[in-house]
Amino acid sequence: MSSPLLEELPALFAKIKACTEKWGLIPRLYLIGNSNSATLLGASSLIIHHVLQLDNYNLKFHYQ
Repeated sequence: MSSPLLEELPALFAKIKACTEKWGLIPRLYLIGNSNSATLLGASSLIIHHVLQLDNYNLKFHYQ
């Protein structure tokens, strides 16, 4: 998850994670930094998958 709000209020992320666990959902939730780039990086990943016809592959991008 990435959002400027969650970056400013990390306790909110902890509450979201606790609620999902309480409801029996066990998603892999991670708080990632640099939320201002998240939309750009997500769109780039989508375009790369589409152009290279890798829609059925799970590519892992690492952003420093």
